[in-house]
Amino acid sequence: MFSFYDSSKSSTYVADGSSYHVTYLDSNYSGFWSVDTIRINSLVIRNQSFAEMRSIFNRDYFTNKYDGVIGMSSRRISKFGKIPMFPNLLANGVNMDPIFSFYLNQENGAPIGGEMVLGGVNPEYFEGDFEYIPTVHNNIWAVGMSR
Repeated sequence: MFSFYDSSKSSTYVADGSSYHVTYLDSNYSGFWSVDTIRINSLVIRNQSFAEMRSIFNRDYFTNKYDGVIGMSSRRISKFGKIPMFPNLLANGVNMDPIFSFYLNQENGAPIGGEMVLGGVNPEYFEGDFEYIPTVHNNIWAVGMSR
């Protein structure tokens, strides 16, 4: 079941007023920009800009198991001149390391498909030293992978 954002239920919502349209991979998204306070567990991100989707053209959207997309770009490459979520979280004075990590679970039928950790790593899924991998494109977080 999908969860949807409803600005009328927020006391911190501010209308931005500008429209949003992007083509990403084989999908087209249209909507408008909004600003609100976002809470992820105990983390609070104030004055976060985000796009509210009102039109989605993606043949697989309604069969996917996600409610939305979150951008993790750096501020310098933000396409729309908005501060992305993670840099804004750090700018809000949250005491954490400026890193994020993902655990990707490939087991069929697993209770979780993965996990995102902001400010570190989950030691349940990682031990040892970090291995830094170069990105394959200067403007996005894309790394080369093999099967």
